[in-house]
Amino acid sequence: MQPDLDKYLPYLESLDLPMAEKYALIEVVCSITNRFVDLAFGCDPTQQARANQEITHKNAFQDSVKSLGFKNSSET
Repeated sequence: MQPDLDKYLPYLESLDLPMAEKYALIEVVCSITNRFVDLAFGCDPTQQARANQEITHKNAFQDSVKSLGFKNSSET
């Protein structure tokens, strides 16, 4: 999602930067903000991959335990 860059330009009026650099600065700040939001809500690809990995390992462990003849306490 691209931010409305012109909306944020007034906040950078006091900076002595070319317009292209102001736009680049706004894009970087928005990118960083989006990254924090993704991390906060668990939408980060690394978090999702790790969650899938944990589920896979849990299932593999449960299969190993079952193959040894142990029963889950919820299966009684």
